[in-house]
Amino acid sequence: MATADTVKLHIAGIGHVFYNDVDADPLDPTTFKFLDESTYGDWIWLGDTSSENLIEFETDGGDTTYKRTWDRLKTGVVREDETISATINSVNASAETFNLGFAGHTYDEASQSYTVDSSGRSTGKALQIVTEDGSNIAGLYLPNTDIKGSFPTFDLEEYMEIPLSVAILSSPGTGALWQWFEPRPYAVAPAA
Repeated sequence: MATADTVKLHIAGIGHVFYNDVDADPLDPTTFKFLDESTYGDWIWLGDTSSENLIEFETDGGDTTYKRTWDRLKTGVVREDETISATINSVNASAETFNLGFAGHTYDEASQSYTVDSSGRSTGKALQIVTEDGSNIAGLYLPNTDIKGSFPTFDLEEYMEIPLSVAILSSPGTGALWQWFEPRPYAVAPAA
């Protein structure tokens, strides 16, 4: 039973997306401090993401069908398979986004351009989303995802966005789908 002392409220006012190999150990929120750096151990920062279109999760399926006997109604349930997906809108139009969302792309140093092929291949990675609420931090760890980018979207007033479609899969090692790191004070105070 929740009490005023056990409730954990959190506004995800600031957020960061990191990626790593499937089933990589999650970032430790007790030692995390955002430093605008590209890597945190083996975790790679995706770079800036949209504040206009935050990460959206969508669930499909999971519908319930009630079972009955001739004598009684609703004696059991059968649930349909459920799929969970997300969209991350990257505003970082550089290597990190292309490495994550466009498997098989090529980079040409001379023209400083990315060429995306028509293979439609995706990238398998673990993701961790770290959110900040003042002096508190929380996190969502996804041990196994399948990621594919799509065409950029343009806007007259906001940053260009490159949508990354994410299919959330179970960990091949543990079977876990996701892990939530509840809000807690920063172990290391964030930079002002």
